[in-house]
Amino acid sequence: MGVKENDILIKADYDLKKFEKYKKLTLKEKIYDRHNIKEYESCPYCGCKHFIKYGKYQDIQRYKCKNEECRKTFSNTTFSVWKYLKYKPEKWIEFIELMCEGMTLESSARILKITTTTAFYWRHKILHAVENYYKPESFRRSVSVMDYYVTKCFKGSRNKHYTYEDKIENRTAKMYGYMPRNVEILISAEDDAIPLINVKDNNETLKDTFKYNVLDNTESGCYVHLEHINKRKIEECTIEHNKNLHKDIKKKYGFKVYINWVGIRHMKDDFKVCKSMKNFIGGLNSWLWKFKGIATKYIGHYYSFYSLINSEENFDYMKIFFDILKNGSYASADEIINIHLENY
Repeated sequence: MGVKENDILIKADYDLKKFEKYKKLTLKEKIYDRHNIKEYESCPYCGCKHFIKYGKYQDIQRYKCKNEECRKTFSNTTFSVWKYLKYKPEKWIEFIELMCEGMTLESSARILKITTTTAFYWRHKILHAVENYYKPESFRRSVSVMDYYVTKCFKGSRNKHYTYEDKIENRTAKMYGYMPRNVEILISAEDDAIPLINVKDNNETLKDTFKYNVLDNTESGCYVHLEHINKRKIEECTIEHNKNLHKDIKKKYGFKVYINWVGIRHMKDDFKVCKSMKNFIGGLNSWLWKFKGIATKYIGHYYSFYSLINSEENFDYMKIFFDILKNGSYASADEIINIHLENY
């Protein structure tokens, strides 16, 4: 009898059911800790600052708006990235870890026991949150800018912008080894920080993209370096910007302007581009290869995520999870589709 009890005890300990339950409870407490989630100061629906506690659901405090025209209930996780998520949050943590490891959608879906469609939408919800939260808001001391060109990719496209003629043209171009790289991208970074990725819109020039996203976001005294950009208008804008800097800053980076034999101004300097920026494109292409092509409309998503996991800062899947939990906002599948229209 004693032997059987010991066998049962050993079996119970071996299954670690209590430990797994404790681990989930601890993780849940950590996830919903007030330091890791938003604390609303007003109703997220109507903006009214008068609301009351309205019980708990699964140990999560809920509130009710006192505005007579609203009267809606909400919690501190309302409008979080995982709104309407039908799975436990720990699955998202595991999914982010698999994303960081470069796991395919099919493999991730099989491991987490979810559908490939669910994995696809999870991936883009996370990529959307990462792109919006981690991108630098301004450049303070110096910024290095380079351009990159890729071929249009209509992967997953089912609308009028993707025609049979486009398909034949792409197939012919591949056959003869010629694919026009007509999608223009600017990559801007300050030292080893996470780069800012900007894809040129169809209704603007690359100069406009440079001006609105780089020059307009540089603080006073920030030096701008162009890394192998042979665009005359962009170079002219950069020359005018750097000419207005303090002489000590221009001397520090060896900024000089010269005129070539046809009378066009060019700039040169002694700016040293950081190693991560130099190797960015090579590493990016190696990382993107495993996805077997990405749609042009989602370039910003993937490039921004690669910038994050490739940065000099120490990021892991737990930090990414809590960052987007606290600072990210809910975006429905329709919103993501509408934001990333195929306007190319």
